[in-house]
Amino acid sequence: MMDLDLVEDIPLIVISACVLHNFCMLNEDDVDEFLDPQHEDEINNFENIFGDPEVAVKKRAEIMEMVKVLNS
Repeated sequence: MMDLDLVEDIPLIVISACVLHNFCMLNEDDVDEFLDPQHEDEINNFENIFGDPEVAVKKRAEIMEMVKVLNS
């Protein structure tokens, strides 16, 4: 478990997770092997909040553009 007492560390952790996610996407890693389909609907008893995947792709592209601008 990470210690998130310092608020200024949280953006770095989020950006790191996004970079890791992009590496996984580029390498076509498949998380399905880590998921248990029998219990997929039972996880935390939360409603599925993920909507249209095209919206997620658009949002990810917007975030990547913002990060590019910040790093230039």
